[in-house]
Amino acid sequence: MFRKGSNQILFLSFSIALIFSLFSPSLIAKTLHVKTFTVSPGQLIEVEADLGDIRVRTWDNDEVFIKVTGNRKAEDKIDFDFSQNSDGVFVKADKEGSSWFNWFKGIELKFDIKVPENFDVYLYTSGGDIIALDINGEGELKTSGGDIDIENASGDYVMKTSGGDIKLSGLEGNAEMATSGGDITTRNHRGNASAKTSGGDIKLEVEDGKVYGSTSGGDVTLYFEGANEGIKLKT
Repeated sequence: MFRKGSNQILFLSFSIALIFSLFSPSLIAKTLHVKTFTVSPGQLIEVEADLGDIRVRTWDNDEVFIKVTGNRKAEDKIDFDFSQNSDGVFVKADKEGSSWFNWFKGIELKFDIKVPENFDVYLYTSGGDIIALDINGEGELKTSGGDIDIENASGDYVMKTSGGDIKLSGLEGNAEMATSGGDITTRNHRGNASAKTSGGDIKLEVEDGKVYGSTSGGDVTLYFEGANEGIKLKT
């Protein structure tokens, strides 16, 4: 049996070890890549990542700006490729090696991207959140393990996640939304809306268009006004 003093020493040692682990160089985020590409409005940005959060927003320049941050494990374990052609800019972030078992443990990775206002976005990540802000274009946003958020955009979008929520605010255009394990919420949406979830609630605020909402395990709420092209809700 440990004496009281021994227990205090063990607790202090554990606390010190925990503090050092939290500030370990392998866990501290740093800038891994910074890239700038001259583009034309109406082109696209496509990101395919095995891991990481993706955030895309607009600015006034006819350029795509990409900043990638992550910890040392991301720098050591992930291969990055940046390219450009007449269609736009392409980013790939692939894991090294062939085994998926436990490969992403301790890896932190984020993509911060700026594009012209009129631009298409195709964003895919296997392990993170996706956010798109103030974009006039179209695209697909897909993640296997995070949330999807679109704000103040115009155009048609497909949004799919296997493990998170979908939030849409201020979209003028059609939206196809599907999640296997979260809620779907839209606000100030003008256009057709299709929302499917296997394990959450659906709350839609739609003006004009066709609405379809289906959930296997939650509530469905619809606020609708304008031209009704057909409404179908299932729970």
